[in-house]
This record gives sequence, structure tokens and C-alpha cells, in this order.
Amino acid sequence: MLNVVAVTESALAAGMLRQQVAASNIANANTPGYRAQRVEQRTGPGGGVSATVEPPPEPLYDRRGQTLEQINDVNLAKEAVDLKESQHQVQVNAAALKRAYETQGSLLDIYG
Repeated sequence: MLNVVAVTESALAAGMLRQQVAASNIANANTPGYRAQRVEQRTGPGGGVSATVEPPPEPLYDRRGQTLEQINDVNLAKEAVDLKESQHQVQVNAAALKRAYETQGSLLDIYG
């Protein structure tokens, strides 16, 4: 049986990490050479969510093979969408977590 609280907490933590990374990418949008970070979410053991920050991609090179250190790869439109999606993810999972705790409390009242 799935532990609803653990699954919901892991999804909530993943959403919060996505918010942090999107906010960092937006904050560094005008920083020369900044490489946007990405969050990789995977299904974790027991049905939860595992989220990790992926390292930025390798530096960009021009046709001569020289590093383009001044190029910034932050896409503000994508970051805004990621921020909104992660905000929704956090809100939904926070509500689900609240409901899970309320249900557990009710069960304890009934059987306690």
C-alpha cells in the first residue's frame, strides 16, 4: 500500500525545488555566460517523486571551436512557464498533504 503522506511530501519537495531553480534561472537571465539549470523528476521507490538538479550543459562553441562564454541560454518564457507549473504542483500537493493529515487525525479520533 502506498504511503500517501510520503508520496505527497516528495512531490511537494520536487515542486519547491523546481520553483527555486526557475527563480534562480530568471534571476541570472542577464548574467553573461550563465547556463540555465534544470530539474529532473523521476518516479521514486514506493511511488514517490525523486527530483535532482541537473548540471548545466557543456559550454557552447562557435564554428572555430572557441568557447562562447558570453552566451546566456536562459529562456525567460520557458522559465515563466516552469515557475507557474511548479507553483501549481506545490499548491496541489500542499492541499493533498493537508487532507491526508486531516484524514489521519479523523481516523485516530474514531479508533483512538
